[in-house]
Amino acid sequence: MRRHPALLLIVLLAALPAAAQFGERIEVHLISIYATAYDGKGNQIQGLTKDDFEILEDGKAQKITHFLEVQGRRPVQMFTQGEKVEPVPDEPLPPRTQELLAEKYVFYIDNLNIHPIQRNQVLDKLAVFIEERFTGEPLGMVVTFERSLNIRTPFTNDPAVLIQALEEVKRLTGEAPARMNARVDIIDRIEESTNFNQAMAYVNGYAMEVRNETNITLKILKDFVLGMAGVTGRKSLVYVCSGLPQVPGIELYHYLQSKYPDKNNMIFTSTNDITSVYKGVINTANASGVSFFTLDVGGLRSLGGQGIAESKLQAYEISTSIESHNLTDPLSAMAQDTGGVPIINTNDFTKGLKKISTAMDNYYFIGYQRSRSLEDRLHTLNVKLKNKKAYQINFKRGFMDKSLDSSATDNLVSALVVPMVENPHGVRVEFSPPRPLQREAFSLPVTVFVPFSTITLLQQGTAWVGELRFGFISRDEGGDRSEVIWKAHSFNIPDGPYQALKDKEFTYQAELAILPGASTVGVSVVNPADSLQSIVLEQVVISTKGVKR
Repeated sequence: MRRHPALLLIVLLAALPAAAQFGERIEVHLISIYATAYDGKGNQIQGLTKDDFEILEDGKAQKITHFLEVQGRRPVQMFTQGEKVEPVPDEPLPPRTQELLAEKYVFYIDNLNIHPIQRNQVLDKLAVFIEERFTGEPLGMVVTFERSLNIRTPFTNDPAVLIQALEEVKRLTGEAPARMNARVDIIDRIEESTNFNQAMAYVNGYAMEVRNETNITLKILKDFVLGMAGVTGRKSLVYVCSGLPQVPGIELYHYLQSKYPDKNNMIFTSTNDITSVYKGVINTANASGVSFFTLDVGGLRSLGGQGIAESKLQAYEISTSIESHNLTDPLSAMAQDTGGVPIINTNDFTKGLKKISTAMDNYYFIGYQRSRSLEDRLHTLNVKLKNKKAYQINFKRGFMDKSLDSSATDNLVSALVVPMVENPHGVRVEFSPPRPLQREAFSLPVTVFVPFSTITLLQQGTAWVGELRFGFISRDEGGDRSEVIWKAHSFNIPDGPYQALKDKEFTYQAELAILPGASTVGVSVVNPADSLQSIVLEQVVISTKGVKR
């Protein structure tokens, strides 16, 4: 049993403060939407303008302040603050725009819910996709799930690293065949059963086991997506599996109904329906700005399966239609409701991956501005085309309006998942020798240094006032992480002492309670006055002989 890393602030001290600038700031942030439009035949529509779109937040129309059409990865028309800007060929976009449009891919292989033979055939196609796709500045990472999450590669723009990771994944076990065998065993028991209640007990036991496994699958996926919230850019998660059940065991309930037609067992299908769990994943993805591109390696199930288990299922006349919809409907919803594309019900995976490329190469970036909320709240989004009712639009269906505190927490958590950090304050961190605590934990003293010149304070009369917030998180070598702990330090400095502190460092001291072993400690410094956040990650090893870095 894995231990969750302990992180507890024991003592908090701070040295005399100081800061740098002044001014008043009302924060306005951009709500960004990536949209693709299609005609009735599935062909992508290009050449639409800002005036063709309508954005609604919680049913209320919003003024579009930013608009950009991308064709073949190149901007062809752009509006900023409502003013048209002509993109110059081969000229780089402004840094902030580049940051918003930067492509980031996560190739997430769900080995708990996958057939290894089908998986490996698709991974070969995915390797070609990566080799062709990663010719510019995209970043990608490979993640696998085998009842626990394993990050195979961090973000990289090297296609060879990603392809090598996929080759290694091919050697892993996929657990879908074991589930198929268990299902055949349940059908055999149904055939041998002497009464309905006995057979129902077999089906209920199987359905409960699949439901528990699926809930674990979705929880790990949701936690990972939540960790992507602080990552900037256009984030695409390519989810590879052999389908995920909306109602675990539904095909067996139907089979049982055919064997005992005078009994009504279908009420249990509603009990096992986990649609709400998928909705939670979708909401988290939209809140984190992640689009799902779901890839079902099962292909066209009606064309036949592979192996003895699948053949026996066909012999038992398990409804292919019911099974297929049950396994692919959640994948469709996860993709369509987050602005992605589902690749389901097809054996032509090259064509399917081409759909992902087309969606990523040609799209509309639409944005509107709003003041930051003081509290976290999920909002619904709707994108409409004026006078073009026949077109279908793919876009995320909602977003989480997050407070500065929540946004800063997301960024710190994301830094552990994706070690891409920024340190505009020039923060540095030092650790002192640890000392033993109760329950095997150690007290780890940490000192945070922040240059005074990078701290924004506001002038009020003859004093300078403001606040810095310090966040701490840890993750052990097994991947388990602690909660984020925040503490604040307020400043109220007379003008005279303030002027003398500009060339010095502000120091903040804390003690962390942390378990022995190798850990990553993340430290964040946030200034609410300018919303500036710095993050520092440090590797530490706690032993009875001290701390190593």
